[in-house]
Amino acid sequence: MKKGLLLLISVVMLTALLIGCQMQKKSYSLNEYIEYEVEGADGEGTITAKFNYKQFIEDARIPEKYQDEIKGFKVRISQEDGLYNGDKVKLTVKYDREIEEKINAELIDKSVTITVEGLEERIKETTAAEESVETKEAEEAVESAAEEAAAEENSEEAAQESSEEAAPAESSAAEEVVEESSEEALAQESAAEESSSEEAAAVEESSEETPEEAAEPSPLDGYVKVSTEITEAAMEQMKADAEQRIRDREAMDMDAGESLESVYFLESMFLVSKDGTDDPKNAVYLIFRLNGKNTNGDFSWYDCFRYSDLQIDSQGNVSVDLQTASGLWQRHIAEDNKRERYFYYTGYETMDEIREFCETELGDDYSLK
Repeated sequence: MKKGLLLLISVVMLTALLIGCQMQKKSYSLNEYIEYEVEGADGEGTITAKFNYKQFIEDARIPEKYQDEIKGFKVRISQEDGLYNGDKVKLTVKYDREIEEKINAELIDKSVTITVEGLEERIKETTAAEESVETKEAEEAVESAAEEAAAEENSEEAAQESSEEAAPAESSAAEEVVEESSEEALAQESAAEESSSEEAAAVEESSEETPEEAAEPSPLDGYVKVSTEITEAAMEQMKADAEQRIRDREAMDMDAGESLESVYFLESMFLVSKDGTDDPKNAVYLIFRLNGKNTNGDFSWYDCFRYSDLQIDSQGNVSVDLQTASGLWQRHIAEDNKRERYFYYTGYETMDEIREFCETELGDDYSLK
């Protein structure tokens, strides 16, 4: 009886151990599978990148039924061309996050920032024709210098012989030249003044006849176009509003045993419609780090709020409509599930994840400013 009981206990423990091993998720750093190549000359460099799905499938032992999804992993490049040596380029793996549950794995380190190097220095090429012209010009310059030197020697000898005889004549000629030069200078000044007055009159007449055409207004006129235009007062207004919204939401969502300890503003990201035809015209994202406590202990995560269509007047005053505030709410969940209990919070676990959200939420028709 005792042997049978011991055997049963052993089977139960072994089964539990096997199930636990199967449920435990393994972590894989995706940036280890990013392959890239930089080509071209400094200032005209290009970069291409791809995800090495074959190696990842082998390392993670992906079942065949999910391998097509792994093959669909793409690498997004922050800047593909016009690169200089020393430029920073961010490479980010894009994929459907549901695959993590299917393959029972945690995919981390989705981005990597590389420094461009190895681009060829641009050297001005000299053609054979240019070299020939330069050589010919140099030879002609040497010959000309020799001829001038010989002429100077002859002229010096002649000058010494006739200097005494020619002195009175030269003095008289010099006086005549000075008088002629003065008359010519006066004539030129008079002509220049007449020409200038005629041109001024022509410009005035032209401006009266053809009025300036008014430039067509831009769709972004009256809206903030770059982050440097956002005033400190407008930023403080948005920061205070976003922090209060975060505190109100967490007070509603948290249960007994949970508390929000602090909310820190970290940075802002500003995007603008590329041609001004999109709605919204612009958007500023305010990113915060939240620190909380639960029965597992301390936990930190990241949250953000977006404000749209910031306007600016001719004096540089910026106005913000706080009603345009848009938060993450329940669309994105940070999980504290590595200890005793599971806890879920609105936000992201890493800065890379939340920055990627802010850069891509509105789509390709927007650019960072």
